[in-house]
Amino acid sequence: MIDDNTDEPVADDARSDQYAYEHDDGPLSTAIVTAVADAEGVDPLEMDPLYGAVRSDLVDEFDGAEVGCDAELTFSYHGYKVTLDGDGEIRLRPVSTVN
Repeated sequence: MIDDNTDEPVADDARSDQYAYEHDDGPLSTAIVTAVADAEGVDPLEMDPLYGAVRSDLVDEFDGAEVGCDAELTFSYHGYKVTLDGDGEIRLRPVSTVN
């Protein structure tokens, strides 16, 4: 299956994990790395830097979006399609490695 937003293959049986982000949790970019590390079962310090996948300053600016807005930001990071929305939700969906 191909993801409509990123044109990347997504595993048909892929689960989608959701994480709630609170502004008091620190930068949104750090919360993303922590969420993916949690999904992978590894320490966040073992993860590749987020800036290799997306400009982390833009991610942190997206954090300032008004609650309830319809904006979404989607990118790939460490084998996951990461989607952020204006409600403070981080959604992770594994990306298929099969072409």
